[in-house]
Amino acid sequence: MKSSCLWRYYLIATINIVILLCVAISLSRVVYDANDIIKLRTSQVYKRKVVLPADRGDILDRNGHLLAGTSINYLIWVDPVEFEASSEDINLLVRVLGLDEEALLLKINQMDKRYVVLAKGVSQLIYNEVSALHNKTIHIDAIANRIYPLGDAASTVLGLVNDDLIGIDGIELAYNNKMSGKNGFKEILKDRHGHIVKYISEEKPVSGRNISLTLDSVLQVQAHKALSDAVKKSNAKSAMAIIVHVGTGEIRAMVNAPTFDPNIRKDLSVENIKNRVVTDMFEPGSTMKPFAMAHLLDTKVWSESELVDATKGYMRMDDGNVVKDVHVSKEPITMQQVIQKSSNVAVAKMMTRKPSFDFVDMLPKYGFCHKTLNELPGEINGVCHKNYDSLFALSTLSFGYGIGVNTLQLAQAFSVFANNGVLKPAFIELNAVNEAPSRIINSSVAKKMGEMLFSVSKIGGTGRKASLNGINVAGKTGTSYLVGKNGYDHSKHLSSFVGYAPVEKPQFVVAVVMKEPDYAYRYGGVAAAPVFAQMMSAALGYEDNRS
Repeated sequence: MKSSCLWRYYLIATINIVILLCVAISLSRVVYDANDIIKLRTSQVYKRKVVLPADRGDILDRNGHLLAGTSINYLIWVDPVEFEASSEDINLLVRVLGLDEEALLLKINQMDKRYVVLAKGVSQLIYNEVSALHNKTIHIDAIANRIYPLGDAASTVLGLVNDDLIGIDGIELAYNNKMSGKNGFKEILKDRHGHIVKYISEEKPVSGRNISLTLDSVLQVQAHKALSDAVKKSNAKSAMAIIVHVGTGEIRAMVNAPTFDPNIRKDLSVENIKNRVVTDMFEPGSTMKPFAMAHLLDTKVWSESELVDATKGYMRMDDGNVVKDVHVSKEPITMQQVIQKSSNVAVAKMMTRKPSFDFVDMLPKYGFCHKTLNELPGEINGVCHKNYDSLFALSTLSFGYGIGVNTLQLAQAFSVFANNGVLKPAFIELNAVNEAPSRIINSSVAKKMGEMLFSVSKIGGTGRKASLNGINVAGKTGTSYLVGKNGYDHSKHLSSFVGYAPVEKPQFVVAVVMKEPDYAYRYGGVAAAPVFAQMMSAALGYEDNRS
């Protein structure tokens, strides 16, 4: 019996020892694993890779004036769980942040949150005062903001950036890669109080490039005001205008109305953000007539001294279509009078006497039918049909129907007359490598066209309101119907004026286009010509003052 009891005793003791050993081993593993987990979590929580944002490049005008830049302000926040502050710290926060002490205490006592913003949009001065506390539980983040000194005057050209300062429209988008630079980073270790205990690695950011444009801030603001005032006066739905330097092709101003202020980002509409100068396509109406006339002269199909009879006021085509004039001539007229009086019937007769279908091939050479700048978002090619296979189609093309253009294309094309028959491609990036100039028409033809276009702004011309005291102006009015649901809507007009000055030695081309002005302003000579005069006067006066 004793040996049996002893055997049982040893067996139970052995089992208990084994169990205790198993428990001890398990406990040691749990502790070991817990330590590993704690270490792992500590590493994950406090090892940080901090992005060092690259400075975005500025956008400057041709004189180095700021059009778009970046300002820094600060956001101050705390983690209520870890926040520690003395009464002096609290008093300073109340004072510099302009907070009520009770409101501040409510913020910092939200223990269910790990991120509470105390203030945003904080200035450098306040940043300096808060930083001087050296309180590691008060966090300050630098926030970069894009600023636009010209406000709404240049917004449709410059475009926008998003909250991460990435370009999303306009020049900001077109040159985003150049202006963005390259972000840097640094890897650091922090303790549980947020103190940096070690710098692991760092790569410094590379700043973005500045972009200089051909725009002139002064002219941009003046042109924008003139256009905006005209839109209000005529009750136009929208308008666009451009000023191009004749000798270089530099775009000195590009304006739209209505527009938006990029410094105030609420209530933005797609329509107001558009740079209509390049995005909006329209049929140019009678501003196309000078190109048809130049083609007739250049190809010697018609001579300058010949007369054309448009006294009926209409012309019936073989297919039954009819071309009409608004103002009927009482006697046969010269080529110059065709331009001065803007006769549809006359130019149609001239183009179809010996059908000049090769006129279509000239349009791309003037810059129609394809993009001008390429870099501006939303820029259209325009529409030019491959062939105009009827006399009626050729006739309507000669006075600006059956072709789609934008304001930039129209201005660039008129520069051919101002440049003695040579096209100097328009451009907007200063010092950019541009296409070489190309001759489009004979210089003598360009000179004759200048004389004809000068007659438009004189007494008896459709563009008298474009005239300037003591300065000879060459240009052309345009009025066209807009397309509605059931064809052309005769209650909706597009009114334009395009021209250059001085005639003897042209310096600028200005194009103004008004969309859907009130009926009383439907003619280009009424709605657009006065705006042209304001912009041209500003451009010439500013240029004279600078020289």
